[in-house]
Amino acid sequence: EKDNVYDLYKDHMMPIYRAFVPIELRGFPYDAEEAANLNEDYVIPHLWELKDKLRFITDHEGYNPNSPKQTEAIIYGEWGLKHNLKELQKKSKESSTDHFVRQEIIEGRFKCNPGKWKNLVDWANTMEEYSKISKQKGTYIEGLIRKTLDDGKLYTSFKFGAVTGRTSSE
Repeated sequence: EKDNVYDLYKDHMMPIYRAFVPIELRGFPYDAEEAANLNEDYVIPHLWELKDKLRFITDHEGYNPNSPKQTEAIIYGEWGLKHNLKELQKKSKESSTDHFVRQEIIEGRFKCNPGKWKNLVDWANTMEEYSKISKQKGTYIEGLIRKTLDDGKLYTSFKFGAVTGRTSSE
């Protein structure tokens, strides 16, 4: 009788380990200079454009899309946003400005003050793009630039989720 656990280990886990160990030991090249150029030439200017667009949509010259308090004052206070999200992951959503609230707006599941529907939808769509690019900028461009060593490589340790089997790196 075959041992299923051993077969799983031998047939699946060992080939994965054999592929990942050399990457962990030798690292892999990352062109930090090109990443910095990409950040300066495209990402940062695009975020500025989106920030300007959000300021136009909100009609607030000093609007900072990274400020939940400012955003909350505009979309809930001035525009009267009402949605049906109550609580998700133990955080109150009644005055949240996060992705879940933006999705509710984009999908049209909300109420607001008269004449503010288009502002909310435009804000939610633009803010979704702004948030995604901002996250990529911080995590995958600037974050990896900081972690690149003098040899031009990134080094990682792979982690294997015991329950899910999902692979991640640190």
